[in-house]
Amino acid sequence: MRDDIYMIQDRRGLEKLCRRVQRRGARSLALDLEAENNLHRYGVHLCLIQIYAFGKSFLIDPLALHSLDPLWDILQNRGVEKVMYSAEEDIKILKHTHGIRLKGVYDVQVAAKLLKYPSIALDYLVKTLLQIPFSKNGSLQRSDWFRRPLSEKQIQYAADDIRYLLDLKRSMHPQLVKADVIEDFRASLRRLERKEFQIKKEPHMRIAGARALDKNGRSRLKHIYRARDEIAKLLDYPPYWVLKNSTLLKLARKPPRNAAEWTKRGGLSKKGEQYIPMLISAVADAEAENGENR
Repeated sequence: MRDDIYMIQDRRGLEKLCRRVQRRGARSLALDLEAENNLHRYGVHLCLIQIYAFGKSFLIDPLALHSLDPLWDILQNRGVEKVMYSAEEDIKILKHTHGIRLKGVYDVQVAAKLLKYPSIALDYLVKTLLQIPFSKNGSLQRSDWFRRPLSEKQIQYAADDIRYLLDLKRSMHPQLVKADVIEDFRASLRRLERKEFQIKKEPHMRIAGARALDKNGRSRLKHIYRARDEIAKLLDYPPYWVLKNSTLLKLARKPPRNAAEWTKRGGLSKKGEQYIPMLISAVADAEAENGENR
């Protein structure tokens, strides 16, 4: 691990960092989050908080800390600017997992869009504006950030995500003023800070091909979809690991009629097979709702 990266995994370390930010009157810091959103396990989880300040990267481990309370005053303080890249999902995740409304956001990706750069990718911005060789490993972005210990590559990746954000802001802000788009930028940030996860109505109907089903098929899809979600929660698996969306459509068109059929063509993993009664019940509920004869 580089000597400018500090892992914070206890209350004492978190309080020390927060006191340092407050005592030194830090008016700007770089911020990023790593999270799990139904990719390797069930649900949305905040897995890592990265802060760059005082020329150092501080990686805060929410999974090791019982409470992040000392940090919330800073993240909700508009007087401490948070320079971020592509902040929307991070804003939504903080609100969803901890009820925290992030304030004082400065999103360099939003700035890049308004300035109409040929690319708004972070590595492009760093290379072009700062003349620093930089590349992002997309596979690490999708790695399991919930698993511990974090790998050395994950730690380096997390630190690099915030390392250049303050310098990018210093380079881009005068350009926003010169281009006379600073008020548009500020309005975009205000809208951004209000973002949060929206509960989707009829999420099963967002599956490609769902609208081609007949009425009875749609009802079966709805009930099987809900059963899949409950099974995923029980297993702590992402729903797509329990049953793929394409499999859900096939099952909605022609569902198995008994446990043996579910085992043969249900597309379930071995661990999922113990919950076949829940799927049988879901189909029965759909067909009762439809008034279908078995």
